[in-house]
Amino acid sequence: MKREAIWKEDLKITEETIPFEQDLAVDILIIGAGLSGMSCAMNLLNSNKKIAIIEKEHVGEGITSLSTGKLDFMQGLVYHKIINVRSFLDAKLYYESQMDAINLATQIINDYHINCNYVKTNGYVFTNDEKEIPTFQKEISFYEKMGIPYEEITRLPNGYPCLYGIKTMGSAVIHPLKYLLELKKIVEKKIPIYEKVTAKEIKRSYGKFKVTTSKGILWAKKVIVCTHYPFFIKPAYIPFKTHIEKSYVLASKTNKIYKMHAITSKKPITSMRYYKNDVFLMATNSHTTSSKDDDKKHFQDLENEYLSHFDGKITHIWSTHDIMTSDHLPYIGKIDTNLFLATGFNKWGMTNGILSGKILADLVFNKKNKYMDLFSLSRKQTPKKFVNLMVSNFQTSKTFVSMKLEKNKNFYQRAKVIKENGKDIGVYSDGKKEYRVYNKCPHMGCSLLFNEGDKTWDCPCHGSRFTIQGDVISGPSTYSIRIK
Repeated sequence: MKREAIWKEDLKITEETIPFEQDLAVDILIIGAGLSGMSCAMNLLNSNKKIAIIEKEHVGEGITSLSTGKLDFMQGLVYHKIINVRSFLDAKLYYESQMDAINLATQIINDYHINCNYVKTNGYVFTNDEKEIPTFQKEISFYEKMGIPYEEITRLPNGYPCLYGIKTMGSAVIHPLKYLLELKKIVEKKIPIYEKVTAKEIKRSYGKFKVTTSKGILWAKKVIVCTHYPFFIKPAYIPFKTHIEKSYVLASKTNKIYKMHAITSKKPITSMRYYKNDVFLMATNSHTTSSKDDDKKHFQDLENEYLSHFDGKITHIWSTHDIMTSDHLPYIGKIDTNLFLATGFNKWGMTNGILSGKILADLVFNKKNKYMDLFSLSRKQTPKKFVNLMVSNFQTSKTFVSMKLEKNKNFYQRAKVIKENGKDIGVYSDGKKEYRVYNKCPHMGCSLLFNEGDKTWDCPCHGSRFTIQGDVISGPSTYSIRIK
């Protein structure tokens, strides 16, 4: 069993990197070359502006490679939730935005002849809890008002337990990494992509942005931040507007393929889809990173759930992080003059990543976009959104304090946290060698948790991850925890 996403099985991520240009000045700088950043670049290809993209790893090594690759408008029972927190009009707009994203992806795939295992599928949302059925009726009410075709079901095609659910048409699944890397091939013909370059700081200077990176300085008139989680706290204040959820995914061999994907209506989410002619994907046990901490147990629970219903050989297993907002809508828009951001895709990074590229490109050129107000970072606060936000911030704050009080977890086997010269030091031993790092996240100071499954040091507050040597795997932190 490989501890990596199955998407990397078919592809070799190129490690060819063009030389970084010190003090390069551009009209537009895109930070982050994942799906959102590349989609944005696609919409700027013919702008006649000088553009550059920087990516802290090689393109394809970020969060897009951990996705399940669904292009779906249904997204659980999201529409009645948006109505509950915001309004029917906002739910209607969100539905239209997701359909636009699916159509845009389909158009790009067709126009550029992209081979990314695109398959049209039926989508299912289901439950095995009788108490959930009235909630489905609220979602159905929205579908009927919008004229969305649906079917009520009491079984799934693949035989997984289902008491009740909804089936819809009009969605698709793709190989997310193939799609991203094909976008890269198109984009890099016109726009330079500087890989292994980490943005550290953005400051205004002489009417432009001075972007300090791990390789030097960049200058830009406009900056678009498309990192999974922004590396800065202000002006967006994303750590106080969102929370992180973690999910666990496996891929297995299967003898039968169904043109379907499915997801449960409530947490902890169970999600399923099929790939090629012999692969089944299953994700489950999603939780906030601030609420549960034993990853090794979660991986085992995922395997047990799979084996209780299916019998194919598990070939790959991995985990992924999602940025969740309090009103179920992503943040896509302007955060300051000539500074733009996309984040908080709520587990639906394929559609919202593709969509954000179009919205951000429009905003950069002051074009009107019908979704700009819906996804604005300064959108109106509602009472229910405020309550959700307070609950989320309370949980994160509680975790921050509890991690300071209880640094050594009872499930730690080869890891421990010790005090040395007044500082908390994380120590991991593989039986032959000890690896020592600072046990404090550089982002906002949360104590780090040792991940026994992946052998990493993880931040339970905002999702930063570090190797046992202390190097950054994923942000928001851009600084290592190595002991110098």
